[in-house]
Amino acid sequence: MNYHNTIIANQYDIIYKAFDTSRVRIWNNVKVFLNNRNDNETLLDCGCGNGKNMVYASELGYVCKGFDISHKLLDICYNKKLNVFYNDVLNININDSIDIKNDVIFTWNGTTSGVKVPNADWIPDDRDGLTICDATSAIFAMPIDYSKCDVITWSWQKVLGGEAAHGMIAMSPRALNRLENYTPEWPIPKVFRIANNQKVIKGIFEGSTINTPSMICVEDALDGLNWAEENGGLDFLLKTSKKSLDIIYNWVQKKDWVTFLSNNKDMQFLSNTGITFKICESWFLDKAEEEQRSIVKGICKVLSEENVAHDINGYAKAPPTFRVWAGGTVEPDNIEKLLPWLEWAYMKAKEINA
Repeated sequence: MNYHNTIIANQYDIIYKAFDTSRVRIWNNVKVFLNNRNDNETLLDCGCGNGKNMVYASELGYVCKGFDISHKLLDICYNKKLNVFYNDVLNININDSIDIKNDVIFTWNGTTSGVKVPNADWIPDDRDGLTICDATSAIFAMPIDYSKCDVITWSWQKVLGGEAAHGMIAMSPRALNRLENYTPEWPIPKVFRIANNQKVIKGIFEGSTINTPSMICVEDALDGLNWAEENGGLDFLLKTSKKSLDIIYNWVQKKDWVTFLSNNKDMQFLSNTGITFKICESWFLDKAEEEQRSIVKGICKVLSEENVAHDINGYAKAPPTFRVWAGGTVEPDNIEKLLPWLEWAYMKAKEINA
């Protein structure tokens, strides 16, 4: 378990009694979700807490499993005769937990934690459910087996550096068949509808729009695709991003003050777009999280003022980390030039704060 999660687990182990007595109401959106599924489905509650949702789901006929990082909360679940086990969501083995008889929604790449799905081998070809993949920061930078993704979404913004707020979706024949043969029991807002009366709204996929998008943004996206094609296409983009990860990975292996955020350091699981790493020396880890964040923010500020690197601070909701973007438009040589500067800024911060 990483340092950040250890703090969280310890905190819940302190407040577990109050947590159990105050967390009894089932949220309405949880009720809606659970009451509109098929009977006897398997439910995995990641971060199950005191097990309230598992108790409710079991009464509806679900087969429930759950895990948490707080031993005290798990003891409460054991006393309720719930099937729970200790685990950290960062270490969960999807091969042991995913039932493709159900629909599966997953992100191919996690930019907050700096990890990715290494492949799609865990998705069977003869699956019953649909696989719905958010590939926003993975597409054009990681090899994706598109035959394993029934629905895949992405943005112009990420790997090719286009404008944000322009979402794309591709759907397999299996997904289209679902749209034409299934009507949900709950209402779908008009802006999200891609089928009406069990017929796919083809105009969405043929260029019909409610509001005309910016043609400058469209042209920018096309220009990015043309640039990629001129430089070698998809293979060029994949190799460029992978080379940047190779550079940072080899650098991290040689340093004793920095490590990857992910507990699993196997390279196949590390993101090659949102490359995320953290300070691991004791002088830093012994400080409160707020002070850690301030130190990392200061290092990033120095690098920005030196015009070396911008926006390499980790996500606000992630532990104090550095996150270097390394999509296909980022030259690996520039990644290599960053690293000595980053170590220089770190050593300056250490002199002041250690």
